Amino acid sequence: MSCSWQYRLSGYQSLGALAYLAGRLILQDQILRDFQSIGRSRESTVALLLDKSQLRFSLLAKSNLIRETMQKLSQDDPDSQRLLDGLTAYMRERLDDTSKDMEYFIVDISGKIIASTDEKHVGIDRSKDEYFLEGKNGVHIKDVYLSDITDKIGFVISGPLYSDTKELLGVFGIRYGMDALNAITADRVGLGKSGEIYIVNKNGIIITESRHETNVIFKQKCESMPVRLWQAQSKETAGLYSDYRGQVVLGASMG
Repeated sequence: MSCSWQYRLSGYQSLGALAYLAGRLILQDQILRDFQSIGRSRESTVALLLDKSQLRFSLLAKSNLIRETMQKLSQDDPDSQRLLDGLTAYMRERLDDTSKDMEYFIVDISGKIIASTDEKHVGIDRSKDEYFLEGKNGVHIKDVYLSDITDKIGFVISGPLYSDTKELLGVFGIRYGMDALNAITADRVGLGKSGEIYIVNKNGIIITESRHETNVIFKQKCESMPVRLWQAQSKETAGLYSDYRGQVVLGASMG
């Protein structure tokens, strides 16, 4: 609202316009505070999900049965098939109603999957995969990606399996689908009829479902002000800006 436009109004109209503007700014400020609160809540939920995922990984990766079985396999035990069947059965028993969107698997030191809760993947060479290469050195989370063996989007937590003498025996991994993350962003309580929450990766690519657009995962880059600010300065922000559709929105970002 320009000064010249205000000056052309009568005194009563000017006061009305200013009152409207003040009310609008107050409402906008309240909406931004609400969005920031909702954003922090969802961010905490995502962090909790990742913490639980890493705890699940840690408990299984340190399993005595897995370690002892891998040690026997590394010594060319003549009953290797029985041992591998036992590994598969053990991992399947650890799947429950909360882990339907997961796969547990073990990769030997050559990079070949030798046991998995999805038998179709046994024997596949993953020696050049990031989760194997990085997982040999320590616990690693491979960012959300489209798997070339499952043709599904998800992420992997992987890490080394050691013998009693700290010899590397292989890599244990858990592949997670996107059901849990999408459930978090699909919770639109407090967002009204048009509000949405979505997650982007470090490159600004959307990795969760959109309320307004279809087929955006890994196909839609978000170059909005909050994303650019986070990429450049790791700063959170809230305000008025153009979103990934080019629509002017009120929004808040969390990192």
